[in-house]
Amino acid sequence: MPFNLHLLFTPLRLYTTAIHEAWHAIMALITGGTILEIKLNLDGSGSVTHAGGISILTTPAGYIGTSLTGALLILSSSKEKTAKLLLWSICSIVMLLGLFNLGSIFGIAFISAILLSIGIIYATIKTGFSSHIAIFLGTVLAINSIQDIKIIVFQSTYKSDAGILARSIGLEFLAIPIALIFSGISMYIWWKSIQYIMKKP
Repeated sequence: MPFNLHLLFTPLRLYTTAIHEAWHAIMALITGGTILEIKLNLDGSGSVTHAGGISILTTPAGYIGTSLTGALLILSSSKEKTAKLLLWSICSIVMLLGLFNLGSIFGIAFISAILLSIGIIYATIKTGFSSHIAIFLGTVLAINSIQDIKIIVFQSTYKSDAGILARSIGLEFLAIPIALIFSGISMYIWWKSIQYIMKKP
Protein backbone atom coordinates (compact mmCIF):
# COMPACT_ATOMS: atom_id res chain seq x y z
CA MET A 1 0.00 0.00 0.00
CA PRO A 2 1.62 3.30 -1.09
CA PHE A 3 2.23 5.91 1.59
CA ASN A 4 -0.33 8.71 1.56
CA LEU A 5 1.35 12.08 2.12
CA HIS A 6 -1.98 13.55 3.21
CA LEU A 7 -1.85 11.42 6.36
CA LEU A 8 1.01 13.59 7.60
CA PHE A 9 -1.31 16.58 7.66
CA THR A 10 -4.33 14.77 9.11
CA PRO A 11 -3.74 15.88 12.72
CA LEU A 12 -3.47 19.52 11.66
CA ARG A 13 -6.57 19.31 9.46
CA LEU A 14 -8.55 17.65 12.26
CA TYR A 15 -7.38 20.30 14.70
CA THR A 16 -8.54 23.08 12.39
CA THR A 17 -11.82 21.38 11.55
CA ALA A 18 -12.64 20.84 15.23
CA ILE A 19 -12.30 24.57 15.91
CA HIS A 20 -14.24 25.41 12.74
CA GLU A 21 -17.16 23.21 13.74
CA ALA A 22 -17.02 24.47 17.32
CA TRP A 23 -17.72 27.99 16.02
CA HIS A 24 -20.73 26.77 14.02
CA ALA A 25 -22.03 25.15 17.21
CA ILE A 26 -21.32 28.21 19.36
CA MET A 27 -23.17 30.54 16.98
CA ALA A 28 -26.08 28.12 16.71
CA LEU A 29 -26.40 28.13 20.51
CA ILE A 30 -26.03 31.93 20.71
CA THR A 31 -28.84 32.40 18.18
CA GLY A 32 -31.20 30.07 20.03
CA GLY A 33 -30.48 26.75 18.33
CA THR A 34 -29.95 23.27 19.77
CA ILE A 35 -26.96 21.12 18.80
CA LEU A 36 -27.98 17.67 17.55
CA GLU A 37 -24.64 16.37 16.30
CA ILE A 38 -21.05 17.42 15.76
CA LYS A 39 -19.40 15.22 13.16
CA LEU A 40 -15.69 15.11 12.31
CA ASN A 41 -14.34 12.85 9.57
CA LEU A 42 -10.99 11.23 8.94
CA ASP A 43 -10.54 13.20 5.70
CA GLY A 44 -10.58 16.46 7.69
CA SER A 45 -14.16 17.44 6.88
CA GLY A 46 -16.88 17.98 9.44
CA SER A 47 -20.39 19.21 10.05
CA VAL A 48 -22.72 20.45 12.76
CA THR A 49 -26.38 19.49 12.76
CA HIS A 50 -28.58 21.83 14.76
CA ALA A 51 -32.23 22.70 15.17
CA GLY A 52 -33.11 26.37 15.18
CA GLY A 53 -30.58 29.16 15.18
CA ILE A 54 -30.09 31.81 12.50
CA SER A 55 -28.48 30.21 9.46
CA ILE A 56 -27.23 33.47 7.99
CA LEU A 57 -25.09 33.79 11.15
CA THR A 58 -24.29 30.16 11.94
CA THR A 59 -23.02 29.32 8.44
CA PRO A 60 -20.23 31.93 8.17
CA ALA A 61 -19.33 31.51 11.86
CA GLY A 62 -17.09 28.52 11.06
CA TYR A 63 -14.58 30.35 8.90
CA ILE A 64 -14.84 33.78 10.50
CA GLY A 65 -14.67 32.34 14.03
CA THR A 66 -11.71 30.13 13.11
CA SER A 67 -9.93 33.16 11.65
CA LEU A 68 -10.57 35.16 14.82
CA THR A 69 -9.20 32.26 16.88
CA GLY A 70 -6.12 32.26 14.66
CA ALA A 71 -5.70 36.00 15.06
CA LEU A 72 -6.02 35.64 18.83
CA LEU A 73 -3.26 33.03 18.80
CA ILE A 74 -1.03 35.29 16.72
CA LEU A 75 -1.66 38.26 19.03
CA SER A 76 -0.94 36.08 22.06
CA SER A 77 2.49 35.23 20.67
CA SER A 78 3.89 38.52 22.01
CA LYS A 79 3.55 37.09 25.53
CA GLU A 80 4.90 33.60 26.15
CA LYS A 81 2.67 32.79 29.14
CA THR A 82 -0.45 33.97 27.33
CA ALA A 83 0.46 31.89 24.27
CA LYS A 84 0.88 28.78 26.44
CA LEU A 85 -2.46 29.33 28.17
CA LEU A 86 -4.28 29.85 24.89
CA LEU A 87 -2.67 26.82 23.28
CA TRP A 88 -3.73 24.65 26.23
CA SER A 89 -7.27 26.08 26.08
CA ILE A 90 -7.66 25.36 22.38
CA CYS A 91 -6.21 21.88 22.85
CA SER A 92 -8.81 21.24 25.57
CA ILE A 93 -11.63 22.30 23.22
CA VAL A 94 -10.34 19.93 20.57
CA MET A 95 -10.22 17.10 23.12
CA LEU A 96 -13.79 17.77 24.22
CA LEU A 97 -14.99 17.69 20.62
CA GLY A 98 -13.14 14.40 20.24
CA LEU A 99 -15.51 12.86 22.79
CA PHE A 100 -18.25 13.07 20.14
CA ASN A 101 -16.28 10.77 17.88
CA LEU A 102 -14.68 8.15 20.11
CA GLY A 103 -15.39 4.54 19.25
CA SER A 104 -15.04 5.01 15.50
CA ILE A 105 -12.12 4.65 13.09
CA PHE A 106 -11.94 8.41 13.27
CA GLY A 107 -11.38 8.18 17.01
CA ILE A 108 -7.94 6.64 16.48
CA ALA A 109 -6.84 9.44 14.16
CA PHE A 110 -8.38 12.08 16.39
CA ILE A 111 -6.63 10.79 19.50
CA SER A 112 -3.41 10.88 17.49
CA ALA A 113 -4.11 14.52 16.66
CA ILE A 114 -4.75 15.30 20.32
CA LEU A 115 -1.55 13.57 21.42
CA LEU A 116 0.40 15.47 18.78
CA SER A 117 -1.14 18.73 20.00
CA ILE A 118 -0.23 17.95 23.60
CA GLY A 119 3.26 16.98 22.50
CA ILE A 120 3.71 20.27 20.65
CA ILE A 121 2.50 22.28 23.62
CA TYR A 122 4.67 20.28 26.04
CA ALA A 123 7.67 20.82 23.79
CA THR A 124 7.05 24.56 23.65
CA ILE A 125 6.81 24.76 27.42
CA LYS A 126 10.16 23.00 27.69
CA THR A 127 11.92 24.92 24.95
CA GLY A 128 10.26 28.33 25.12
CA PHE A 129 8.81 28.36 21.59
CA SER A 130 5.13 28.73 22.48
CA SER A 131 5.03 32.05 20.68
CA HIS A 132 6.31 30.53 17.46
CA ILE A 133 3.82 27.68 17.62
CA ALA A 134 1.04 30.20 18.32
CA ILE A 135 1.94 32.15 15.18
CA PHE A 136 2.10 28.97 13.09
CA LEU A 137 -1.22 27.54 14.31
CA GLY A 138 -2.78 31.00 14.21
CA THR A 139 -1.84 31.39 10.56
CA VAL A 140 -3.15 27.90 9.70
CA LEU A 141 -6.47 28.75 11.36
CA ALA A 142 -6.69 32.23 9.86
CA ILE A 143 -6.36 31.02 6.27
CA ASN A 144 -8.75 28.10 6.75
CA SER A 145 -11.44 29.85 4.71
CA ILE A 146 -9.48 29.26 1.50
CA GLN A 147 -10.63 25.65 1.91
CA ASP A 148 -14.16 26.73 0.96
CA ILE A 149 -13.01 27.84 -2.49
CA LYS A 150 -11.22 24.52 -2.97
CA ILE A 151 -14.38 22.60 -2.02
CA ILE A 152 -16.50 24.57 -4.50
CA VAL A 153 -14.02 24.19 -7.37
CA PHE A 154 -12.93 20.58 -6.89
CA GLN A 155 -15.80 18.94 -5.01
CA SER A 156 -19.32 20.32 -4.71
CA THR A 157 -20.80 23.74 -4.12
CA TYR A 158 -23.27 22.26 -1.66
CA LYS A 159 -20.50 20.83 0.54
CA SER A 160 -19.07 24.30 1.17
CA ASP A 161 -20.23 26.79 3.79
CA ALA A 162 -20.52 29.46 1.09
CA GLY A 163 -22.67 27.15 -1.02
CA ILE A 164 -24.90 26.31 1.93
CA LEU A 165 -25.33 30.00 2.75
CA ALA A 166 -26.06 30.91 -0.88
CA ARG A 167 -28.69 28.18 -1.10
CA SER A 168 -30.27 29.23 2.22
CA ILE A 169 -30.90 32.73 0.86
CA GLY A 170 -32.08 31.40 -2.51
CA LEU A 171 -29.14 32.78 -4.50
CA GLU A 172 -27.03 29.72 -5.30
CA PHE A 173 -25.01 31.52 -7.99
CA LEU A 174 -23.43 33.61 -5.23
CA ALA A 175 -21.54 30.64 -3.76
CA ILE A 176 -18.14 31.59 -5.17
CA PRO A 177 -18.49 35.34 -4.43
CA ILE A 178 -19.48 34.49 -0.85
CA ALA A 179 -16.49 32.12 -0.57
CA LEU A 180 -14.22 34.91 -1.82
CA ILE A 181 -15.72 37.27 0.78
CA PHE A 182 -15.07 34.68 3.52
CA SER A 183 -11.48 34.37 2.35
CA GLY A 184 -11.04 38.14 2.07
CA ILE A 185 -12.29 38.74 5.60
CA SER A 186 -10.13 35.93 6.97
CA MET A 187 -7.00 37.14 5.21
CA TYR A 188 -7.67 40.69 6.43
CA ILE A 189 -8.00 39.46 10.02
CA TRP A 190 -4.76 37.49 9.63
CA TRP A 191 -2.86 40.39 8.08
CA LYS A 192 -3.96 42.90 10.74
CA SER A 193 -2.89 40.52 13.52
CA ILE A 194 0.50 39.99 11.85
CA GLN A 195 0.91 43.75 11.40
CA TYR A 196 0.16 44.31 15.07
CA ILE A 197 2.79 41.90 16.38
CA MET A 198 5.36 43.17 13.87
CA LYS A 199 4.95 46.68 15.27
CA LYS A 200 5.44 45.56 18.85
CA PRO A 201 8.93 46.26 20.27
